[in-house]
Amino acid sequence: MYSMNDAVFGKLEFTHVWKGTCNVEFLGKRHALTLAVQGEPDKPVTEEQRRAFEAAQKRLADTSSFLESLLAYCRIDGPEDGLDAESLPYVVHPETLLITWEGGFGLLCAYDYEPEQGVAVYARSPEAPMQAGPQSDAM
Repeated sequence: MYSMNDAVFGKLEFTHVWKGTCNVEFLGKRHALTLAVQGEPDKPVTEEQRRAFEAAQKRLADTSSFLESLLAYCRIDGPEDGLDAESLPYVVHPETLLITWEGGFGLLCAYDYEPEQGVAVYARSPEAPMQAGPQSDAM
């Protein structure tokens, strides 16, 4: 098994992706998550991926950059009486922070009303607009 100790990501082990743990603030709560960094066992993580991780930490804490997009996506499969910002933390459950090869990031979440696809809040680069959609869009 391959492993590394990165200055930004901490301890990572390779199992199809570099995996570790991290803490992220999302929808007003702090969550302990799985960290998944796309890569290869014989190559270190990149500076772009480190920047994406740091951007994800900051941007996911600021709901103003993604809340409307997340509400719009969740309302597609949500209950008939609708969802609002106060109810989201009870139906959206963060599980994994994914850092892509290209330096984008996605917070992969279980979603009570769409258990097969879940929901993700993601950005294609540290500066790109944040969006919400099915988890497959974040990869």
